[in-house]
Amino acid sequence: MIIRYTDGRTFNAVLLSRTETTMRLALENHDDVAVLTRVHDAWVSDECELVQVDFAWARPEGVAEVKLEDCICSHELAAHLIHLLHGGDDEVASGTIAVPRELIAAALLQVV
Repeated sequence: MIIRYTDGRTFNAVLLSRTETTMRLALENHDDVAVLTRVHDAWVSDECELVQVDFAWARPEGVAEVKLEDCICSHELAAHLIHLLHGGDDEVASGTIAVPRELIAAALLQVV
């Protein structure tokens, strides 16, 4: 887990024990055990300093980078969508929009 103090200090930590209102942590490069107390949905240090706690399991990992190429559809799909925007009201109202299968497959591959 990562512990962030309001003054900017950040520490990697290991959870030693936890109850509903307290946590005991071993901070990296520190000999003493840190104790945090939960007060009104916030963690507070022994020095009454607000502390942000980021659990490793709650952090997003391996988030893929989105590239511009991932967000661009084919010319055919773009033309079809523009057609629907400008004149496809009757098709939308009747629920019979005919989208070619290959355009749907191509669009689904590009959805992030």
